[in-house]
Amino acid sequence: MDDGAIGDDIRRAFPVDGAVPDTPARLACMRELHGHHMQFFAFPVESLKLGHWSALDRIATIEEEWNRYEEARVNEMSPDLPVTAEECRDWFEATAEVHEHHDACDYLQNEASLLDIALLVLAEGKVESYFDDPMTIARDHWDEMGNGKHDAAHTVMLDSTTEWMRENAIAPGFDLGIVEIPKAYANA
Repeated sequence: MDDGAIGDDIRRAFPVDGAVPDTPARLACMRELHGHHMQFFAFPVESLKLGHWSALDRIATIEEEWNRYEEARVNEMSPDLPVTAEECRDWFEATAEVHEHHDACDYLQNEASLLDIALLVLAEGKVESYFDDPMTIARDHWDEMGNGKHDAAHTVMLDSTTEWMRENAIAPGFDLGIVEIPKAYANA
């Protein structure tokens, strides 16, 4: 893409040549992407009001630059990525095993305060509560969808948990900006 077509804020958010991203620019771009995409996660009756999906030039540019930036990082860190489906399965399983966060799980189980857990739930709620798509990912996400039981769907459970945490675990006036970070939106 022509550098002239890329806004300065986008270039600062997703720099070239290994430069460190500008956190406020990255957060602004990630929030913009999140806002754009979240408008399409609506109940079917509401989706009729949205019109056709359209990718604005700026949204497309942010996505292209983010992909370029992340692909460069991956290629730099992992030059021997798999090329076949079989290699990918083995690589993915080995990578998942190495990168499980046992220390985080142990912390959450044994040391975390209700506030710590509440902040995790609120950050996770940016993505998880809008991930149900039974037509395309049914088998892998049957559990996510509560095994066919509405109240056991992860969307419903996470929305309920997020609401409870906001009302009961977060002190009035607490600055939730702590979960407003680019990684939370990147996950979303």
